[in-house]
Amino acid sequence: MKKINNYVKISANYLEAKAKIRIPGSAAQVLEVIERKTFGWGKNKDGISINQFKEFTGIKYTRNIIENLNILKKMKIIKFKKNWGIRTEYEIEQDFSLWRTCG
Repeated sequence: MKKINNYVKISANYLEAKAKIRIPGSAAQVLEVIERKTFGWGKNKDGISINQFKEFTGIKYTRNIIENLNILKKMKIIKFKKNWGIRTEYEIEQDFSLWRTCG
């Protein structure tokens, strides 16, 4: 078996909470970008541009990225704060009891 050198450290509690909730459509891809940009760098939150979401997911349209971010926010899986002149900062909600199903 080939050794994998590049990995992201993610807590077991987070993975268990994520496994219990259905994340619709490409919202899961958008969440994976936030995981990579936060957990992957040992951060709680990070500024991520729409272009970075497009690059990592292959989703072409800005409106689709924004729609998926709003789905995740409505589900209370993520929080984000728009900063004037700076990239919007995204954070994964660590209080998993707040997470809600979509719909």
